[in-house]
Amino acid sequence: MRIPLVLLTVFVLALTAVAGAQAGLARFLTATTSQLSLRNGEGTVVIYARGAVIGSVDRGRITITDRPSGTDTDIVVTGEDVDKTIERSDRTTVYRGTEMRFRVFAGDWRVGITGEGIDLSAVADGTVTLKGEAGTYAIDGSSYRRWPQEFKSFRLGD
Repeated sequence: MRIPLVLLTVFVLALTAVAGAQAGLARFLTATTSQLSLRNGEGTVVIYARGAVIGSVDRGRITITDRPSGTDTDIVVTGEDVDKTIERSDRTTVYRGTEMRFRVFAGDWRVGITGEGIDLSAVADGTVTLKGEAGTYAIDGSSYRRWPQEFKSFRLGD
């Protein structure tokens, strides 16, 4: 069976991109980095960190700030009905919509989310602040706990 040259080229480029992303992430993560998991949250979460976060929001608002660090932050936000017309500054953008998916990788960043159906995973060094009516969270593999009903901050990393 012969593989068309185009498919082979796409496959090689994809492997190269994955290897480059892993190498880039390794530069920012250390032994003191924490893992954060949020499931089906309804409320507000704010993460100030260095590292990576991926997630989704069923309905709400995501505010992302690329904080000055000498390293550009890779930011991707997609969704069914995403409006990113609100730009607060050159470094901060507010996204509103439904069925949003996001990825923030490298550099120093701030991600603030207010909404419903918040799911995310992060590997980062920084802080997270939570307040919600529903949802669970876990840090560094601990048992899942309910989101606090008042704002509460947790350290990610040491």
